[in-house]
Amino acid sequence: MYFAAPPSPIPHEDVHKDGEPQPPAPPPPDCSSVRCPSGTSCKMIEEPCDQPLCPGPLPECVREAPAPPQSPTTPVPPQPRKAPSTSPSPRPVPSTTSTTPAPATKKVTPSAPSSPPTKSSSASSCSTVTCAEGTVCRMVDIQCKAPDCPRSQPMCIAKAPPQLRCPKNESWRNCSTKCEPTCENMTPKCKRDCDRPKCQCDPGFFRNHSGVCVAPSQC
Repeated sequence: MYFAAPPSPIPHEDVHKDGEPQPPAPPPPDCSSVRCPSGTSCKMIEEPCDQPLCPGPLPECVREAPAPPQSPTTPVPPQPRKAPSTSPSPRPVPSTTSTTPAPATKKVTPSAPSSPPTKSSSASSCSTVTCAEGTVCRMVDIQCKAPDCPRSQPMCIAKAPPQLRCPKNESWRNCSTKCEPTCENMTPKCKRDCDRPKCQCDPGFFRNHSGVCVAPSQC
């Protein structure tokens, strides 16, 4: 908003000549010859005019209104960047109209794990060991590479199923040895890892070249 103040008139000599008033002096053409009061400045102002011939802008001393106070701007906090989604894309559902026949599955009968004797493990023969129902005591040779290998130990092992009865001089071993004594090598040495459950020669018998467990005299 502007407040107009009349420009200071330029003094003229002979304001009244011969006792008659003289016409007012024409306004200055621009702000170069206008001296405005303190707190104002000269501006070229164009008055509204509806006439065909209107005067141009005239110099006026105006006081500039103070600028309205600006409201403090609140800084916008940066938005956290959205992490990309790590969820796996859904897998396509396989068609259930396949004509490929399903492979036949064999029914595997799990074998019962070997269990320790119910009496003290320091027993030296099966005559002093009582095994749980469904198991039978057998003297098991512990195969090892150490020079001071322990002697045969009694161990309660699961009885062989009826359809898996072992041949003569053999018994079912759930934890069979990987190096069974043979006629060619009666004292093999190997690790104490269990092989698959199967029939193996009883202690004191050795498997010959025909695959039969025989006494040492028959090797």
